[in-house]
Amino acid sequence: MVDGFSSVSPPPPPVLIAPSTEYCVPNPGEHPAFSLPAPDNIMALVRRGALHEFSFLQNNTIRKTLFCSIFVMATGTFTHTQDSEWQLKDEDHCRIEAVDGSVTALEQRVVTLSPASKSQLFSPNVPQSQPLGSKPEDVLKLVKNSGIAMNFGLKSTTISNTPFRLLHCFEPGIEEENIISDLSFIALSYCWRDGKWDRLADTNLTACSKAPISESLFQALLTERSSSDEGIWIDQLCINQTDENEKMQAIGSMDVIYRSARLVVVALEDILVDEDEEAALCILMEKYKRKDIWLPEADIHLIHQLTKLMWRIFSARWFTRAWCGHELQVSRNQLFLIRVGGENRPCRKVVKITAAFLNDLCHVEARLDSIKPTDVFKTFKILYNHRRSHFVRYMLLILPRMSQWVDDSSEDDARVRNYMRVFAEVFSYNSSVIADKLAILLNVLRCGLYLGTRPETEHECCYIFYHLALASRDPTTLTIHGERLINRAVWMRRPRSRDIYETFLRGTRHLRLKEIPQFITEELLLDMVFLGSSRTLQRASNRSRLKAENIVEVCIDLFGHTSNASWLFDGAEDDLSDFRSRRNHGIDILACALECGEKWTAESLRLKDDDEADQLYPALDYIEHVDCKEWRLHSESADHFHALLEFLDALVGLWLVNTSAKHGSPGWLQTGPGPANMSLILCPPNIEFQIAIPALLLRPEYNFLQRIWFVVPEDPGAGDSGRWVVIGKATSFGTADFELLAGSEMLRQEQRICG
Repeated sequence: MVDGFSSVSPPPPPVLIAPSTEYCVPNPGEHPAFSLPAPDNIMALVRRGALHEFSFLQNNTIRKTLFCSIFVMATGTFTHTQDSEWQLKDEDHCRIEAVDGSVTALEQRVVTLSPASKSQLFSPNVPQSQPLGSKPEDVLKLVKNSGIAMNFGLKSTTISNTPFRLLHCFEPGIEEENIISDLSFIALSYCWRDGKWDRLADTNLTACSKAPISESLFQALLTERSSSDEGIWIDQLCINQTDENEKMQAIGSMDVIYRSARLVVVALEDILVDEDEEAALCILMEKYKRKDIWLPEADIHLIHQLTKLMWRIFSARWFTRAWCGHELQVSRNQLFLIRVGGENRPCRKVVKITAAFLNDLCHVEARLDSIKPTDVFKTFKILYNHRRSHFVRYMLLILPRMSQWVDDSSEDDARVRNYMRVFAEVFSYNSSVIADKLAILLNVLRCGLYLGTRPETEHECCYIFYHLALASRDPTTLTIHGERLINRAVWMRRPRSRDIYETFLRGTRHLRLKEIPQFITEELLLDMVFLGSSRTLQRASNRSRLKAENIVEVCIDLFGHTSNASWLFDGAEDDLSDFRSRRNHGIDILACALECGEKWTAESLRLKDDDEADQLYPALDYIEHVDCKEWRLHSESADHFHALLEFLDALVGLWLVNTSAKHGSPGWLQTGPGPANMSLILCPPNIEFQIAIPALLLRPEYNFLQRIWFVVPEDPGAGDSGRWVVIGKATSFGTADFELLAGSEMLRQEQRICG
């Protein structure tokens, strides 16, 4: 498993548009039928940020292809037709252009724009910060530590105070005062060379440009100008690199610059498109021009070459760099430039592809595996799939504003992502300067602040950011459980992406805490609701576990390797013990769900997804009333076991998370009478603990976060002193409404979290 995609399990079957205008999975004998809403209805869900209704697809057989189909439908270069055909939409998404060195005849000059021109370029319709319910200056006032607050400044001041320059290229003889800037500009995104790598040199062009990229790519960039008056923003040239104050303010303005650009040109200098890949693109462009219907099954070689090109693109260093990831996330319109060449071949052509086209290449790769599974690209998946995942996630985040079905409004801007999840994502990139990652983080969050200092370690950055996130009342500050910060607050933890479940398409709305918790370096002060302990936790019976084992065995027999449920099917020989452990873990979870009862399980699922619950209920009823010896004999059994597998796959990989142990021990809590008060959780194994939840996180909206805490006394011999150490955190699955416990005897006020 590499970042959510299996490197060995075959991908899902293709998703088609059937005559009924519903999406469905073909071959019902192999893959039970699965219906989805028509395109307009899907995009209506995107419009209101409600595609979490499909969140159960996060880790299942259909998910990858379905999401790719939604991308293509909304943002891509293909239109699906009936019978597995693709109608090509627009040839402008991919071009191959010759370069001849004509840029050498142009003069190049960096020009400082007037405040009026700068104001026009940074249009008022490009917000400088996201609405958080509080103004940035008010958030700073709420930062508990005044010394920490001094690390930040208001972004509005950086925008007004920082000079803005553009590179202009023009015919010789024009005086600088006669240079007129268009009301638009192009921004360049590229990798700085730091001595550890170097670009692939042009063998046929003379270096004459001021730009820090190869001559051929710079010439290709110039042809993208809307007119000869359009300027180009390049950080190395347009920021005074000797003025540290200007550099710091410019870094704080970078998101506004890239968001204001008409086009962001991405230069991938360390890869080359080879002859076979160029030929495949030429064939595809011919199909574009003829408005052909493309049947991928009839052209395996073509999609094989396109898949190879996709992995080559994601092997580029650009996809690993923090600043490049920042430029991708904050910009609106990107064009990737890649030279065509090879060993002993001069670079005389440049491939230009849009982000939408690259996204479609991801879809093509899934299509290849569904038609003709192959291990040819297995190594590439292992090495580069996390880079593709970051890119795909970006496409999901911008989907509403790119969609032809969705009005380009500010609705998507009203959604603010989880602070700590974004921290984990940004700090997973590479950067030669650690402080740059924190500056990038502020830009991506669009919180209206910029970084005015240069912290030297990741833990110091995390400590500073914790204070800002708490002042913004972000709930994820209380639900992460990574490593402790060195020489910092003992209760603070480093964020990890897996600590925070964020629905794949929706983008989680910013759920603000009702109040900022009190804290000092040594402890965090919280009201806590104590739900039970390791002794009151209930476990599945042997009878339920045996039934769960039988269900899993039937799933294996029916679906073999057609599922992406890696916890169940992905057993590499060198990791067989861990594979068996993961399978047993899934069986234990299913046994607990069965023990809690079919009605409880279906109703708990209904809180996540109504349609999936409707499919699960008859499946649970079937296994309850039909003898296990007859499960394989009935024609409808495949449908039922497919529904069970989809449910369990989502439960294991998505809804029931505990990051405090490799495989938490499943059990359920009974916080009141009847099934309505049952909650399934994963607990630390082989240790005694108390189970609690901060009162600030009782609201049902927080159920996707790790709000269940496992705590032990700071001093076991001191009795109930109200001082606790957190040993783990987990999500829960069930129908229990913890908010009803706020005024119960389970509430203990002013508990001190000391680690």
